[in-house]
Amino acid sequence: MHFENGFLHLIESKLTRLNVLGFIKYTLALTLAIGLIFSIISVVLHYTFTESNLMERDPKSSFIDLFAISVVLAPIVETFIFQHIPYCLYKKGVIFGTKPKWLLIFSALIFGAIHFYSSLYMVATFFSGIVYMVGYMSRANISTKHAYWIIVAVHALNNLLIIGLHSLADLIPST
Repeated sequence: MHFENGFLHLIESKLTRLNVLGFIKYTLALTLAIGLIFSIISVVLHYTFTESNLMERDPKSSFIDLFAISVVLAPIVETFIFQHIPYCLYKKGVIFGTKPKWLLIFSALIFGAIHFYSSLYMVATFFSGIVYMVGYMSRANISTKHAYWIIVAVHALNNLLIIGLHSLADLIPST
């Protein structure tokens, strides 16, 4: 276990005990809950979740392009850069010594920072980055390779659900 006590210890402990499918469902539920909470905040505050509409596509691009980038490419690249590399450097003692909370904050901050569609979106993805890193850390105790691909799967499913919901919303006529 990386976290000795508190809320993060409870989440890591729960994630460590789950089988792969249970782990994916649990972490996906956490990231979707974060998205829902921030969507509600944006509605209550009449805040545009993205200054440049994240889901607005160039007429020349297709849904397949969006799918390839958001559901396939982004989770693979982002998990490698924002969870795998920092975790491996941490385990080798290169960064943050024995302070996993600093690793968690660092990873989540850079993950949130690259999602710069709006300040609210950056905060929401910061919290998703926490979930992804705690999940990565809990599975890396078992296998770093499996941790990587499991977090890729959770991230991809999260992005797929978001794209699906936005696509369904586009079908609803506006008043």
